[in-house]
Amino acid sequence: MSNKKQYSELSMRDIMDALSAPTKAHHVEARIGMKKDSGFSLLLYKDSRTDVQILNDVCGMNWKNKYHRDEKGNLVCEISILNPETGEWISREDTGTESNTEASKGEYSDALKRAGFRWGICIDLYDAPFIWVNGKAPYSTKDWSIEFPHETLAGGIIVRDGKGNMVYKHLNAPQGDSQRTSAPAPAPATPKPAKSAYDALLDDNDILLAGTVKGTALADVDTKTLEAILTVGKRFDPDHIGRIKAELGMRKFNVPRPNVSSERKAEIKATVAKQKSSPTKKTDPVVAELIDAFEGVEV
Repeated sequence: MSNKKQYSELSMRDIMDALSAPTKAHHVEARIGMKKDSGFSLLLYKDSRTDVQILNDVCGMNWKNKYHRDEKGNLVCEISILNPETGEWISREDTGTESNTEASKGEYSDALKRAGFRWGICIDLYDAPFIWVNGKAPYSTKDWSIEFPHETLAGGIIVRDGKGNMVYKHLNAPQGDSQRTSAPAPAPATPKPAKSAYDALLDDNDILLAGTVKGTALADVDTKTLEAILTVGKRFDPDHIGRIKAELGMRKFNVPRPNVSSERKAEIKATVAKQKSSPTKKTDPVVAELIDAFEGVEV
């Protein structure tokens, strides 16, 4: 920011607007979400270093964070920002979950990112389109690049693989027209399937865990209900929002589904029965909000 005001000259609204400004393409990375024989989906996410960089750019030395365990043992990250108008510290917090690789490090990183979402940092990632790439999934997307041709995610997105080939494009033209294309992706070895990051919404078998659709397989929930869930799910981890968007995207593009084995059907049936027999917990205020919203949805 050039010629920016001194921190003491800012209002809290100035700070909130700056933190929730449209996400830049260089702050976004992509990883594989759902895989099918015909292709795979991509989930957009931010690195925890992005939160630190944006907080430093906007607040300078006038922010801090700390970690603690709640009564359930969940790791909580609290981000506090000094209000230049009152001199008071304002805090927002959220919990993190362990990653599949470095469990402890991933938990701290995830908690920081979620707390950053509470301040609006990269919040527009929740509005990302469903990204489907034709072809076999690569082993990694670390060297893939993200482009925003119209500067912001709202204007559209282009995804390129490690060789610079365009594998996905979705553009929103100024007049409201949109273009969406998907190109075949390279075919290295397949990665380990993505794991759920917040089981309060979906379990590992894609079974809903809350509301009037509790115990129902994601694929069996009607489109209207899934769209209603998305309207109240923006405060959840992108992994879970992405799985619901992926389901809606497959329906929209008529992506063929693999046959389900009898063993898999039995496993899903057992999971559904278990979920229906266990009471829904409303201790988490975020989960409680989602449950209350579900109860108003006709299914």
